[in-house]
Amino acid sequence: MASGRAVGDDEMDTWLRHQAIPIECATSGQGAKDLAPLRHWLHGVKIVGMGEVTHGTKEFFQVKLRILRQLVTEMGFKVLAIEASYSAARLVNDYILKGEGNRSAVLTGLRSVMWDVEEFAEALDWLRAYNHSVADLDKVRFYGLDIWNTQVGRAQVLAQCP
Repeated sequence: MASGRAVGDDEMDTWLRHQAIPIECATSGQGAKDLAPLRHWLHGVKIVGMGEVTHGTKEFFQVKLRILRQLVTEMGFKVLAIEASYSAARLVNDYILKGEGNRSAVLTGLRSVMWDVEEFAEALDWLRAYNHSVADLDKVRFYGLDIWNTQVGRAQVLAQCP
């Protein structure tokens, strides 16, 4: 480790050089030829996790939207789940499925600055347009997986109490 590299770095470098799929551009609308290997790599896969090194970086959102479009239109994925309140995400689900609500309000309703950005709004716009163009069985649903933000759910329960 005298070179400053950890044991196994050479093996990791070799693996990445042989396995990585180069992404030609971040933005959508440039074709998806570079994403075609996903069909082979993800054959039979039911859940795909996408993360990022930093929250809120424009290019990460752009690349994830390109991949999301590929997963939905070419590989039949029907659910997008994010790190957000389950109850607050229900409002986003209604927005993309039924056209209910206001995009800005549902984004802000997720109560996290990492989702309340224009690049994620573009993903919701695409999901809403996609859902409008397909049959009910093919529509993409939206869910939150974070149990810590329960404000929306609590408000909904309390509204039902006499």
